Amino acid sequence: MAAYPLHPLTSLMASIGDIIQTQWQQLKDRIPQRDICLAPADAFFCECIEIPEDVSRGEIQAFAELSLEGASPFPLEQMAWGFLHAADSPHLLVYATPKNRLSRVGLSELEKWHHVFPGFASLFGKTWDRPVIVFLSQTGSISALYYEAKQSVPCRVVSRPVGADLLTDESILKAQKKLLDQLPEVDEFEIESGVYVGDGSYVHSDHSCSFKHRYLKDGQESDILHNFHLAESELWPLDIRDPEFAQKEGKSRALGKRLWTALIAASATAALLIIAQVAFFALESWSSLRERQILSLAPAVSRVEHTQTLVDRLTRSVEQDIHPFYMLQTINSERPPSVFFSKVGARAYNRLEVEGESTEGVSTVNRYADELVASSAINDVINNSQTRVGRTSFELVITFDRDSTRGEVEIPQLEEPEDAEEGNGDELAQNTQP
Repeated sequence: MAAYPLHPLTSLMASIGDIIQTQWQQLKDRIPQRDICLAPADAFFCECIEIPEDVSRGEIQAFAELSLEGASPFPLEQMAWGFLHAADSPHLLVYATPKNRLSRVGLSELEKWHHVFPGFASLFGKTWDRPVIVFLSQTGSISALYYEAKQSVPCRVVSRPVGADLLTDESILKAQKKLLDQLPEVDEFEIESGVYVGDGSYVHSDHSCSFKHRYLKDGQESDILHNFHLAESELWPLDIRDPEFAQKEGKSRALGKRLWTALIAASATAALLIIAQVAFFALESWSSLRERQILSLAPAVSRVEHTQTLVDRLTRSVEQDIHPFYMLQTINSERPPSVFFSKVGARAYNRLEVEGESTEGVSTVNRYADELVASSAINDVINNSQTRVGRTSFELVITFDRDSTRGEVEIPQLEEPEDAEEGNGDELAQNTQP
């Protein structure tokens, strides 16, 4: 089968698609990956602090920092710290660890991460309807989290390393059993036998976070996705990096978000312009096609116009044809015997010009003109008559009603007098006399 060349418009669209795909991939390669770092939970010491009633929401950050300064054995500048706080909880969970301890476990460049949270924070926001102890394993640690009923902030966290070269489900379950044996007996908390095992995290386009867990219980496994329903500004208290860094990074991300929005708007505008250009090319092609069709139909249109012109002329000829004998019969029926015509002519389809003489003077001609005007078939009569040397001559211009100039008439037998003058080319009858 013969291969036909692609239409130019199709080739243009394919080229534009390739360019957009390439540019988009280059843009994606330049965007930094937004990964979340979960620091080992056993590296932190935690403190549950009740919130006084006189501390407002805007003062929570300063209250947590002040509380940590009093509880920490090290200067706050040497600590990586954060806290968990929610409106449904009357207390804070403050946590901290020396920065050099994080360096020893390979977490020295904390600035490259989108967020840095302690491993036990991946269940933050989840609540239970009863007091419960929940086990969570993240990044080589196993943690026991004490939750009071319907409160999303744990009131106590105990963490230990798993202590295995390979983090298998079996090693995690063994570490859970060992930690459970070390926990003091607390009658008011129910112990959940299962373990939440961290299985990845994801940062959404609005900077909110989701954490995937595997829940191991009684030899069975199920996947659980937990979403942080927090805005970007509400995630920074959980982050263990310095508040100064959080403030600077927050502004940078806000600027980046605005730039990204502007880029999306610019891309949408460019896409619309491309679509408009393609539409213009399509309309131009369609217009060229229509022009060629019009040019091909031009001879036929010319023939139709010529035919219409002929039809219009024939119609006007029929509607405005001169009927001289009918008009002559009309004026001749009213003519007195003493009046005779010497010349009759028509210069319009409804107007006769009559020249003649009267043997009984001008009064007879005037009465004749009045009788013509009184006729229903005649609209107007112009009477020019005069008497010279005892001879009365006249010229009448008789205008007939348009609809009265047609009809079947008997053509009278006219006798041409010997002294009749020749008429012009438009004269239709001469020397009409009974």
